[in-house]
Order: sequence, then C-alpha cells, then structure tokens
Amino acid sequence: MSHGHEPPPNPPLSVVAVIRRDGRVLLGCRSPEVVRPGLWSLPGGFVEVDEHPEDALAREVAEETGLSITSATLRSADLDRSDPDKTVVVLTYDVEADGEAVAGDDFLEVGWFGSGALPELAFAADLGRTQSSGTSQPGPGGS
Repeated sequence: MSHGHEPPPNPPLSVVAVIRRDGRVLLGCRSPEVVRPGLWSLPGGFVEVDEHPEDALAREVAEETGLSITSATLRSADLDRSDPDKTVVVLTYDVEADGEAVAGDDFLEVGWFGSGALPELAFAADLGRTQSSGTSQPGPGGS
C-alpha cells in the first residue's frame, strides 16, 4: 500500500448458525423490525467491533433462539451481495446446541424443518446452508 492512500472500507462481518436435530434444521421467522420480515432464516447476525466471530455466534444464537452452543465448526466463508449497496462477509458454522429453542430477538417464531419442507427463506444462500455439511452451495445470492 502506498503512503497517502486510505485503505478500502472493510465489509461488515456476519455469522450464521446451522443447527440440526433429528435430521431437521432450525429456522426463525423474521420479525417486522428486521430486513425481510415474515420470511425464515438461519440464526445469526453481525459481529460487533472487537468481538470474536465465535463469541458473536454464541450471542446471536442465544438472543434469537435461547439455545447454548456446545460446539461450532466453521463450514464456509462467503460474500453476500444480495444488497446492491453493500457486500457482507458471512461465516457459516455447523453448530450443536443445548436447550429448547424459543423465539427471541429478531424472530417471531422458530421451527425445525426437514430439507423437503422448508418455508420461504429470507436469503437465497440459506437454502444451500441448510444442506448437510460439506454440500453447502453458498454464493452471491444472500446470507
């Protein structure tokens, strides 16, 4: 980098949790206060300044579902370009969690869904993320 030039702005960083039980994946119906209300998405959200991504993952899962993460494995890092005004870096984790899922921050309700019975998703890329580990097909379509 040459002197006198500003570095480019960093894109926001978000985390997404793929939580499975009995062959089904946990999704939340988005509240009216967030983007794409009434549609379903995986739990997750933005990483705060000076926050480790795995700490953000644990915070978001707890806030949105009431669950406590017992293990998290990074599956992929992707660029979400679904908003023409910004690009977001999305870290997707395969997560195991304890507790009973209940709707919290950003969700009106939560539910467990089989791959053949998914509700309408808020983000196109969540479809690939809901597939079994190692078969994710994330892309520029969304988080």
